[in-house]
Amino acid sequence: YIKALKGPLPQVPLVPTGGVNLDTAAEFIEAGAAALGVGGELVQTEALKTGKPEIIVENARKFLKIVKETRARMASAHIAATTLV
Repeated sequence: YIKALKGPLPQVPLVPTGGVNLDTAAEFIEAGAAALGVGGELVQTEALKTGKPEIIVENARKFLKIVKETRARMASAHIAATTLV
């Protein structure tokens, strides 16, 4: 869906908020998402109930790592594709 919207609206930064989790985060970035809205996937009920903010911090680190690695991989692929021309 992100790719479909980016075609006619490339200038609009899109931020998906539904269906984003650790398993799908890279796919959304690869499709052109500018950022990710993670809500409940970041602040899990378990962390709130047990009073363990470190769970939230760890989840945030995991999301950031996925986004950084995906963007770096995409940048490398773009550079490789443009230097072969």
